[in-house]
Amino acid sequence: MQDPGVATNVSFHPSATSVVRFGRFTFDRVNHILSGEDGEIALPPRVLAILDLLLERAGSVVSKQTIMGSVWRDACVGDTSLTEAVSLLRQALDDDPKNPQYIQTVHRRGYRFVAPVVVAAKVGAPLKVADEGDSHQEGERPRQSTSAKTVAAVVVVGLLVIVAVLISTSRREPDVGPTNGTAIRLDVSSPPGVFLPFFTASSLALSPDGDVLVFVGRDDDGESHLYRRRISEFDSHVIPGTKGAGSPFLSPDGAWVAFFSDGELRKTPMGGGAVIRICPSSFAFGGSWTEDGTIVFAGKHPNGLSIVSADGGEIRELTALRAADGEIGHWWPQVLPGDRGVLYTVWSSTLATARIAVLDLESGERRFLMDGASYPRYSSDGAIFYVTPGGLASVPFDVDELQIAGPGKEMIDQPRSNPFVGVAHFAVSDTGTLAYLPADDDWWEYALVRIDSAGVEEEIALNHRLFRNLRVDPRGETLAVTVLDGPRSDVWTTSIESPRLDRLTFSGFNIEPRWSPDSKWVAFASNRDGPFNIYRKPADGGGVAERLLVSDLHQYPGDFTPDGASLVFSQADPTTGMDIWIMTLGDGERSVTPLVRTAANENMPSLSPNGRWMTYISDETGTWEIYLRSVAGDGSVRQISDGGGGDVFWSADGSTVFFGHKNELVAIPVIVEPELALGAPTTLPWPDDLTVVDNLPNRDEFIAIKALAERPQIDAVRVVVSP
Repeated sequence: MQDPGVATNVSFHPSATSVVRFGRFTFDRVNHILSGEDGEIALPPRVLAILDLLLERAGSVVSKQTIMGSVWRDACVGDTSLTEAVSLLRQALDDDPKNPQYIQTVHRRGYRFVAPVVVAAKVGAPLKVADEGDSHQEGERPRQSTSAKTVAAVVVVGLLVIVAVLISTSRREPDVGPTNGTAIRLDVSSPPGVFLPFFTASSLALSPDGDVLVFVGRDDDGESHLYRRRISEFDSHVIPGTKGAGSPFLSPDGAWVAFFSDGELRKTPMGGGAVIRICPSSFAFGGSWTEDGTIVFAGKHPNGLSIVSADGGEIRELTALRAADGEIGHWWPQVLPGDRGVLYTVWSSTLATARIAVLDLESGERRFLMDGASYPRYSSDGAIFYVTPGGLASVPFDVDELQIAGPGKEMIDQPRSNPFVGVAHFAVSDTGTLAYLPADDDWWEYALVRIDSAGVEEEIALNHRLFRNLRVDPRGETLAVTVLDGPRSDVWTTSIESPRLDRLTFSGFNIEPRWSPDSKWVAFASNRDGPFNIYRKPADGGGVAERLLVSDLHQYPGDFTPDGASLVFSQADPTTGMDIWIMTLGDGERSVTPLVRTAANENMPSLSPNGRWMTYISDETGTWEIYLRSVAGDGSVRQISDGGGGDVFWSADGSTVFFGHKNELVAIPVIVEPELALGAPTTLPWPDDLTVVDNLPNRDEFIAIKALAERPQIDAVRVVVSP
């Protein structure tokens, strides 16, 4: 995988002698002349050279090093010169760096030109001038025009009628000039009031012929549904019966759409009709429809891929995890043409360590194709599209031999992706049409904050990092926090009153810190020896990490018992899913005993301060709900959430259970004497930029992780139609 700033696909700019248009500006790339509505805009040569370089690689991140090397060459200048030049360019374009229309800063990487760009003319050819009424700002819906001039432009462009209709009803630059065989890039707007969420599930699908786009949309009430948009139509239509749907995929003939919802894999006719249950599915990590009427899907964790008839019936195992090699999931499958094989992602920790594999359906052989990559999608033009930490790329692929057939290349168009589960929000049709949600690299940055009972936030004075989870020690003085940094994840500690991060782990991928009752030890999960097992290390950083239990199964710590003699933990079993166990920690051989082990998944155990009660999450109803049960196993079990919940923790005195539900923090009083009783729940507003983590013992305060960049509401799918 090449550096994002080096050698991208420039097919969008077929000639260095082109005049290009973006927004209300035109740029002559030969003479370096930038023009606006009022004529030429005078800028220093190096500023114009930066614009030329960004336009040449529109949609891709261009690193600072690449820009400096190209524009300043051998001159001895620092980053300040580049920053000042970009600032001057933004001023000329009236571009807000906090809400960019043209030039986006990609934190710690470089810059990306994000506006749609079209080749307006070759130098020396007449440049078409749009009517003033046709121009619009990025983010506004264009006016539809049926003027003779628009019709003439379509004739000149020579587009198919189907594409012309799509362009006329989508956001675009007016009066697109001759395409000269280049791709057409445009935005397809969602219905008014409907936005495009970016979950851990995928959100887009294209019919094989590229004529129908299916996308997940969320309305003003926060409910998500599937919508379909036929390219030859003006409007998008909700697909009935698809509330809560995720990870849609289509049948080979495009007549059906399958999706995951409410703990099930379902299907419905594309044009509307009855929703048919196919089989249970706790997770929505992708599916693909074979030509012989079966479905390959990733619907259970931990597990490999499964296969089931599209009409329902027995679920069979297709691939098996190799936990000893650190594998925790086989996700995002796609069946290759002729049912020759299946592409899928082998997941271990993050996108940086993910691997793309292909399963030969004839021989049963598995073959790894590439490292540091996920979400493979095959196009019938003989290429695999996939996502890496650097963005979207493609590589030639021989579907007969099931092997890479040439060097890969980074793509101009960059979709939104999630490095925690390897999903990328894009779809590719057999005809080469690409649909995607545009990337936004700036929101993966967080702060740690304290929040009092009135909701007042106070940021803990630490550098902003990609914090994932944390725990407060029983004394309420120190935090143990997980920090993700590229392919690494480590546990760090910091004093709350005198913040300074001190690294605790130095090997492997380390997550889920938990404190011992005396605050002297931190337990955590690490894959340093293969599968995720549980280790502990002195909280002061001295000594070495001790592996508490050697197992080929993935294990994650839950909570220490109040006396510190035992540890509750979750374990991934290929036969029963996630289960909850308890481990003794005395000298000599350690014993383990199951606490909750069923056919459903049980995870994230948390003990009450007195150690008698345990909360955990389970998907036995098809939705992740929170349960409360006796650790002694006397049969006392209560479901305490309704409609889902997560991020559960206890108050320091054991009188209240807190958990997150949508954009609320729910508090439920718990009475355990003389018998278990639950009080009426109360709720507090909890902004979606906060993740509940823990509360401070003996204080009416919480600790949370806060997303610093606002996650933008996207209301258009970006589409690239191949020539």
